[in-house]
Amino acid sequence: MENKSSKISPLQIVVFIVSFAVAYFAVDYFFSRNEATPNEMLVTVSKEMNKTMPKMVDAETRLDSTSVENSTLNYHYTLVNVVKDSTEIDLDEVKNTMKSRAQMNIDTNEAMKDYRENDLSLQYIFVDKEQNKVFDYTVKHQKTK
Repeated sequence: MENKSSKISPLQIVVFIVSFAVAYFAVDYFFSRNEATPNEMLVTVSKEMNKTMPKMVDAETRLDSTSVENSTLNYHYTLVNVVKDSTEIDLDEVKNTMKSRAQMNIDTNEAMKDYRENDLSLQYIFVDKEQNKVFDYTVKHQKTK
């Protein structure tokens, strides 16, 4: 059981880092150069990102596309070597770990300031190689009291 968790760790880290970097630099670029609404900015970012999709993030993960809905930038991923019903990977553990890291990042990282100030969300949607939904999660700044 411990092996399963360690096998997926590099995947979690790579997906998180790539998603964060793309989201940060794209939104930072467009927010600093445009007077559009936050949702319009996300639409522009999504369109620009989609010009380079699909893109392999690592040997296990492909970023297929992005989309925008209600001030949320959605990332659509395929786990290219996973079949949901026959995997030995603890997908709930993977989801919880990734969501926790993403939440901490959006809440505390100075680079995510535009997301916090503009009340934007990030959603990560994962499907298996047969296009069956594996899991998804959304992060949005948790305002502290």
